[in-house]
Amino acid sequence: MKTVKKLLLALLCMASMHSYAQVDSPQYAFSPNGNINGSLYVGGEMEVIYYPSDFPTMPGGMITSVYVRAGRITNRYSEYKYYGYRVSMKQTEISKYPHGGAVRVMDTFIIMPNEGIVAKYPLFIIPGGIKDREWIKIPLNVANFSYSGKQNLVVQVHFDTAVMSTFPLDVVKQTYPDYRIITPMKDSIRGMSQINLVNMGFDVAVTGVAGIKNLQSIGVFPNPSSGRFQLSFQSAAAVKVAHISVANASGRRVYEHSYTNVGVSFFKEVNLEGLPKGIYFLKLDADGEVIKRQVVLE
Repeated sequence: MKTVKKLLLALLCMASMHSYAQVDSPQYAFSPNGNINGSLYVGGEMEVIYYPSDFPTMPGGMITSVYVRAGRITNRYSEYKYYGYRVSMKQTEISKYPHGGAVRVMDTFIIMPNEGIVAKYPLFIIPGGIKDREWIKIPLNVANFSYSGKQNLVVQVHFDTAVMSTFPLDVVKQTYPDYRIITPMKDSIRGMSQINLVNMGFDVAVTGVAGIKNLQSIGVFPNPSSGRFQLSFQSAAAVKVAHISVANASGRRVYEHSYTNVGVSFFKEVNLEGLPKGIYFLKLDADGEVIKRQVVLE
């Protein structure tokens, strides 16, 4: 009996380590000024710059999901497995990469490693039955991203290894070419900037985000937790003081801490170990800009 319980527990743990891609349609889809050009096979990472004009109807708000569109699938497998799958996002004034042709990937990426991560999956699986040009949903499970609706948006997708084959993504050839995407070459050290843009979409929640001005990517992970979780954010301008407080369901403050000279990137652990299980309310005050999140201890 104990052996059976251990086996079931191991299976449950394995199930929690991976996520199957969902087929869905985004609220706001890419509106290119060019024509569908074909498919792109991404080997490890890619980074793309999008203009507000690429999504003319998309308002500012909290981006909750990212979508990519399947390209022309010539070699089908039962599933496509990606280990260490991550999505990062950032707003920028940069409008294009330096030039076409070979470039050094790490010198050219706008988003640095481990910066602005909004989705992270130990194992992300795309089922083999997905049809050409169907949308694949990637929920942001680390942090929703605060998008102004006015700045250029950078999206970086990265994975450690792919099993069987990488999945073809739908791409668009721009009528007025700018080099707005960079992907690695075979050695993963150098890359190629291109004019073919990945067809992408987003879900955006507009409620309650009108007051968000400086903070861009706010994350609480893991949530639920056993008591320890990471609080992170990115900001457009440097934050001088970040004050964190947590209250229980009765409104009593159970945690409080302040940080000074924070800068534009924040990543700290909040330790609530020893508190009763249940729902708590986290409040982040960054130079007067207040964000609230509900956290669960279990």
